[in-house]
Amino acid sequence: MLNSWTIGVFAAVLALTKSSLALSSAAGLLIGTGKADITGPAAERGMMGYGLPEQKTKGILTRLFARAIVLQENASDAPPLVIVVADLAMISEAVSLAVIDRLRKDGLGIFDHGNTLLMATHTHSGPGGFFSHPLYNLTINGFDRNNFRLIVDGIVASIALAWSTRLPGKILYHHGKLHGASVNRSPSAFASNREFAAGQSPLDPEEQELKDEQSDRQMHVLRLVSAQGTELGMLNWFAVHLTSMSNHNHLISGDNKGVAAQLFEKWQAPSSPSFVAAFANGAEGDVSPNIFASQPELSDREKTTIIGTKQFAEAQQLYNEAQVEISPPIKSQKVWITMPGFMVRKAFTGDADHLLCPGALGYSFAAGADDGPSGVPGFYQGMKAGDPIPSLPMRFALGLVAPLVSNGPADDRCHAPKAILLSTNRPHIDLTASVLPFQLVTIGQLALVAVPAELTTMAGYRLRKLVAQELAPLAIERVIIAGLSNSYSGYVTTWEEYQQQRYEGGHTQFGPHTHSAYLQIFSALAKQRRGEAEPALATVPPPQSNPLYMKDLHIGVIYDASGSSSSFGQVLQQAESSYHPEQTAQVVFQGAHPNNSLLPGNKLLEIQRQNGLSWESIATDNDFASTWSWERQDSLACFGGCSLVTSTWTIPPATLPGTYRFVYYGHSKTPFTGKIVPFIGRSREFQVEP
Repeated sequence: MLNSWTIGVFAAVLALTKSSLALSSAAGLLIGTGKADITGPAAERGMMGYGLPEQKTKGILTRLFARAIVLQENASDAPPLVIVVADLAMISEAVSLAVIDRLRKDGLGIFDHGNTLLMATHTHSGPGGFFSHPLYNLTINGFDRNNFRLIVDGIVASIALAWSTRLPGKILYHHGKLHGASVNRSPSAFASNREFAAGQSPLDPEEQELKDEQSDRQMHVLRLVSAQGTELGMLNWFAVHLTSMSNHNHLISGDNKGVAAQLFEKWQAPSSPSFVAAFANGAEGDVSPNIFASQPELSDREKTTIIGTKQFAEAQQLYNEAQVEISPPIKSQKVWITMPGFMVRKAFTGDADHLLCPGALGYSFAAGADDGPSGVPGFYQGMKAGDPIPSLPMRFALGLVAPLVSNGPADDRCHAPKAILLSTNRPHIDLTASVLPFQLVTIGQLALVAVPAELTTMAGYRLRKLVAQELAPLAIERVIIAGLSNSYSGYVTTWEEYQQQRYEGGHTQFGPHTHSAYLQIFSALAKQRRGEAEPALATVPPPQSNPLYMKDLHIGVIYDASGSSSSFGQVLQQAESSYHPEQTAQVVFQGAHPNNSLLPGNKLLEIQRQNGLSWESIATDNDFASTWSWERQDSLACFGGCSLVTSTWTIPPATLPGTYRFVYYGHSKTPFTGKIVPFIGRSREFQVEP
């Protein structure tokens, strides 16, 4: 069922689709942009990214969004392309398939698997449970129907809005480098690559640059402008993990790219209020934003703000300087490959033909990465087959479950030197996706290589280099890795990095020749793009996984209580009477569970300023200066049903003097009937003084 918000979006689509028939058919581009909320359950839901069961949502720092950009050659028979950047840890196969199905059912079947590119920013601070394969739902306590629905609804709504707002326009491109925002978190594995081995031929300029900087610092920016000069949107790629918010965080957040997007959209808001700024990711597999080893006193929020602001500032400069116009044609190809058993030819492995292995995770996967260690005793990065496990209890436990988690000696040999912790492609069950989408998009002089995984810096470099060579006859000038696209399968390292078996190698699921398979597949796509005959690749997406794994076992909210002496929305701790900029105001409300009303855009917090006889919104739960946090209240009078809501606002330096207040929008669930009742809580009025 569509909620009223979604129905409104589609009503606009129908109205504007009629008017779109009048758009000019002259040569050029049609460009549309759209943005929709995908925030999800703000309390008691496992967070996706770090894999820690105890990391559950307890509020909102910033909301999550899907940002869509539609590009279409300005001709009636030209198929469009839609690119979506979603504030998610990754795009699951289930989400990808459901979005295409919904688009077809909702009358937007012009978008299918071939011309739809879904990318995730890779935030580790959002609720999970949106996979149809069970492994990545394990620490979330299983599939979460509500979060899955919100994600799919939001992505579809963003596409519908982008389709309905198409205008004649143009794309301007620029690229540059962003220093001081990233660091390679696996430098020993990076240094093992053959390009850097003693006695090898001299490095080309890009290889020398990578060796010196140990990660890809390139940032790519597309500036989208209407024919009348209106700024429509910006699409950005920069490779970095969204782990500025640590695994101790419990607030939903778009992390550093969320900060960058918010700053960019606010910068454009005065002249272009519907402007969409999408910050996508690249080959970020071994790239961390945690550059603050010498500043341990910095908080998660401070680190996130610094890295996000750096991305915004560089993107802003490149946007202002963008002059190279990107012209049609626009082409997109997508194929689906069954990875286990896929034959990788000698031309790409360098020694012989090899079959990819059934999926498996290594011991070093269990250790976690440098900026997200698991803390599981007995595991460490670099563990290989034959290495002893220091923890006696862990050795005993693995001995008991070994027959259940391994497919046998053949897999051990295939994956060597990985020590297999868990086989993910089991007989009769796939714990993770084994049929993956690979997409190649060309937009004029640009090529996007959309990969369903996290590529390391060198894995990305080699793939870009190969595709650039293959597409050189088409005058392709720049190849961009579009990371975390359309599905998810863990990491992809180079063969040399795989031998080191750090976290990234342990999470490379299909064995040491996985990256070679990527090279072979994208080489074939590039040759097909040139019109050359290549062996046919599969084009049919997989069916949804066993519905058993998409059953929601979460109990949900049973009821809400306000205690014997309070009412919903009542202020339990008031704001002070006055504050100065850069001070933090705080209010505590008698609250209710935020999962009672999971409608897109349902804000929970607003900071308002008095303007004559009315109040204007100054900030919401989407502003990085504010927080909305939830906790269950311990009280015998509540029988477990009471909630405390704490709202804070760190007053920005440029805030105007005046009278302000907090407003909390809540929904309570009544016992027995389960009726959802909205309520509003307001703080006292307080002054912000110069």
